[in-house]
Amino acid sequence: MTDPRTLQSLTVSGREGLKAQRFTETFAAVTLICGPNGSGKSTRLQAITAALHGLDSRPTGVGLYLGPRRPKATILLDFGDCRVERDLTLVKGKAVEETNEQIGVAVGTLPTSWDLGDFANGTDKARQQVLDSVVQAGGLLDGWTVDRVVSDIVGHAGLTLEDLPVVEDLIGMAFGLAAADAWLSAALSWYGPGKGSAYTTANGAFSAAKAAAKLHDEQDPPAGRRSAAEAQLVKLRGERDAALVALERAEAAVKRNTDAQSAAGRALAAVNRAQKEVDAADEGLRVAKLGDANALKERDANHKHHRAGAVAALDLAEKALAAAQAKPEPDVAGAEEQLRVAKEKADKARKDAAQALRVVEQHVQAGGDVRSVHDKAAAELETLRGLAEGADVAHCKECGVADPLDLAGRVKAGEGVVAEAAQALAKSRAAYAAAKREASFAAAEVKLAESRERAKGEALRQAREQRTALLNTRGHARVAAQTARHDLQAIPEEPAAPTSTLTPAAKARLTRAQEALEQTTADMAAIPSKDETVPGDPDKLRQEVGQVDALIAEQVAIVDAHKAYAQREADRQTAIGQVALAQGRLATIKAIGKAVAEVREEMARAASGPICGAVDAFLAACGITDRFYLDGASDFGAIRGEGPSAIRIPYWSLSASEGAVLGAAVSVALARLSKASWSPVILDNFEAVGQHAQQPRSRETVLAALVELQASGAISQAIVSEAANEEPEAPKGVTKRWLGGGA
Repeated sequence: MTDPRTLQSLTVSGREGLKAQRFTETFAAVTLICGPNGSGKSTRLQAITAALHGLDSRPTGVGLYLGPRRPKATILLDFGDCRVERDLTLVKGKAVEETNEQIGVAVGTLPTSWDLGDFANGTDKARQQVLDSVVQAGGLLDGWTVDRVVSDIVGHAGLTLEDLPVVEDLIGMAFGLAAADAWLSAALSWYGPGKGSAYTTANGAFSAAKAAAKLHDEQDPPAGRRSAAEAQLVKLRGERDAALVALERAEAAVKRNTDAQSAAGRALAAVNRAQKEVDAADEGLRVAKLGDANALKERDANHKHHRAGAVAALDLAEKALAAAQAKPEPDVAGAEEQLRVAKEKADKARKDAAQALRVVEQHVQAGGDVRSVHDKAAAELETLRGLAEGADVAHCKECGVADPLDLAGRVKAGEGVVAEAAQALAKSRAAYAAAKREASFAAAEVKLAESRERAKGEALRQAREQRTALLNTRGHARVAAQTARHDLQAIPEEPAAPTSTLTPAAKARLTRAQEALEQTTADMAAIPSKDETVPGDPDKLRQEVGQVDALIAEQVAIVDAHKAYAQREADRQTAIGQVALAQGRLATIKAIGKAVAEVREEMARAASGPICGAVDAFLAACGITDRFYLDGASDFGAIRGEGPSAIRIPYWSLSASEGAVLGAAVSVALARLSKASWSPVILDNFEAVGQHAQQPRSRETVLAALVELQASGAISQAIVSEAANEEPEAPKGVTKRWLGGGA
């Protein structure tokens, strides 16, 4: 038999180490690491976990969490035939992926370090991940395929081909999931009862269907028979059509009589108008004869008045023209010359102001240079004064000379330079002030020149406007004189002869009026004087049509009520069918959800059976009669007693020692079933084993059982940490590593 792979040594290095510890630890087949609290026992086991799994970035994660800051450390695992190294500063990337791949090749299924004092306080998710990884690696569920799970669910739910659409929603998830346990977890999520789940959706659809069905309560059918109403409608519509024909004929006869009466009235009116036209034409002839005499007098008076008005208008226009011609024109040329001179003076003033500003800038620059020379000389003078005041510099102890560097003379010369620079600075300031005044005077001259330039420009504009107005006035006066002269010429000196109003046209008008009177009188005589006979009274016929319409409306209302009732009944039957369909779908989904839970329990029992058997074997090897039950990650513990009197004790109801021994047994079972190339048992806080109620020497028996299992090859290795203030004894086959001081 090939010797199982064992971890030879563990090395933690790096600037910070793990939990501020750097060390190298060696391991035997069964190693007991013991020492006081704080000596580094758990750190060595955590280093193994960190090397295999890496560090978790969240305190709620399933891995090892040492805080938000990742330690700057490297962990090396030496298995003799291979070595694996992990850099804890790396979180992801190609290097992390390569390390995980190397660990997978060297170890296989990753083992888990069990804290015997705190296992029950772990999360269901953490425990389920451990169980799932061992179940997968141990092949405990090889026969549980997705096809088998789906088939079992269909059988448990009692489904038929009619339920296939609902089943297909569930089976469709199998295309993306290969493992049966993963598919079952997805199926439970699909079922619900979360938001958007199949159960919630189906239940909502059922409630909506019931609410919709309430809107279509059964109602009594309307009164009357639909067929009788439809037959009566056909009869009444025939009667209405006949009445409408009679009404149309009667109204046509009435219209013809009315038209004849209207024609007679119009003819009489035409005769009256013709008579009036004859009277008017006769009166016109009389008035025309009288008007010829009056027209001659009126003509002479009008001609004299028009002639006198034209002469007066011509005289007034000629006087206005003479006055406009005599008015002198403004001197535009002189105003333009004055504006040119003002512009030249303003330009010269602006140039002088610009030159004055340039002089000011030159004085500013020169003053800055003088200031720099003065400040530099003053700084050098202060330095010399400081040196002259020092005793060591002012007196040479070796040569005995009082002032070997002539600092006093240099200070005096520096004072002279500073004084000259101060005078130059004062002159520069005076020159700058004078240049500043000249610049101010030049700016004032610019403002004055520009003001004069604007005044001359305004004078030129007014002169041009006055000249334009004078020229327009002369033109208007000239046109007015020409118009008055033309109007006077258009009036002859003697009036024209008047035209007589007694024209042939007036006589012809009288003749036409007399002929029209004769024609209208003849037309009026041709109109018949007796009305046509009307077949029936139109008012009575309209009343009969209205009565028939009312009867038709009653029958239409009966037919429409029957149609609406038929539609409501069809909607009600549809709603009842939707309720039944939704209820059936909800029942099917409930059956599927129940079947999924049942199949998952069967699968869990199939997976937990080998684990429980291995745990029971280890407990028996330790002399403990309790048996292990595992119904899920949150429901496990010990079975105590036999037969009907046997009781189940949940893990967290056991004593500390009982829980620790049971946890060690579970760790051994998982290691035995993992079938990995390295299947160790790693137990932290082993001191929790204490004294079991059924085995006072539980510590020694558990260690002895671990030695026997490792020797038989059932497990690869056992690494145990135990807190102790004094160095304990180790059973035969156990290598003890005592950490006597604080780490």
